[in-house]
Amino acid sequence: MIREAKQTDIPDLIPLAIEALKSDSYPELKIDRNRVFTQVTNCVIPKANFAYVSEHEGKIVGAMGAIIAPHAFYEGSQAIVVMWYCKKHGDGMKMMKAFLNWLKDKKSVNHIEYSLPQSASRNMVRQLHKLGFKTFTPAMSILR
Repeated sequence: MIREAKQTDIPDLIPLAIEALKSDSYPELKIDRNRVFTQVTNCVIPKANFAYVSEHEGKIVGAMGAIIAPHAFYEGSQAIVVMWYCKKHGDGMKMMKAFLNWLKDKKSVNHIEYSLPQSASRNMVRQLHKLGFKTFTPAMSILR
């Protein structure tokens, strides 16, 4: 079952977020548990942001979080997906669809940003394309 995340879910979301980061991590970068806590909290508590969980048999097995922020240079706002990880097949896409549905009332949001993990499957990319996402130039990074 997918549902809106609650403040009481935060302690369960921290290890899940760290697991997600480790599954597709950058070995040069160290995960900061305090920053993970801050990002999770910023998704869950303010109603201006988005946080859903996948729960099965009383255990949280997936989550999606996004933050709404003003564009740096353009009119309107952007929705930035900061976490999307699910161990229950099918619930990940259900959370993405719930997120896109939630955004329908957010008229100022004119840009949705999601950076695919390195491990993204072709099926995941295909499903995102069906939902309206477009593939743009690959991101370039220098990790130190």
